[in-house]
Amino acid sequence: SLDQAKSLSELLERSDVPQFEDTLGWVAYRTGDYTKAVKLLETAAGKLPKVGLIRYHLGMADLASGQQKKGLKELKSARQLAGSDKALKARIDAAIKEHPIKNDNKQTREKASQPG
Repeated sequence: SLDQAKSLSELLERSDVPQFEDTLGWVAYRTGDYTKAVKLLETAAGKLPKVGLIRYHLGMADLASGQQKKGLKELKSARQLAGSDKALKARIDAAIKEHPIKNDNKQTREKASQPG
């Protein structure tokens, strides 16, 4: 269960091994502590920037913490790094589809304000 994972992961919190930081960050994300998740996952991604799964985890945490543009950027990076991992690519694609980029430029706002 997530509670057991959280208890075990707390034993690893003093570690600076990026895979452990990723695990701790993902547990924090899954238990709703998005601030902690982003912090841990940013550290892990900084140490292992070419690992698609870590970038996916960071993207999901970013989205959950309200950082949509950053989250989508991480997911796109994760997609490129996923290689032949079809399951990871499918999860990334689903996350991107759930969080489309909201185009917020002046031209879009002007069109929306014109009578149709």
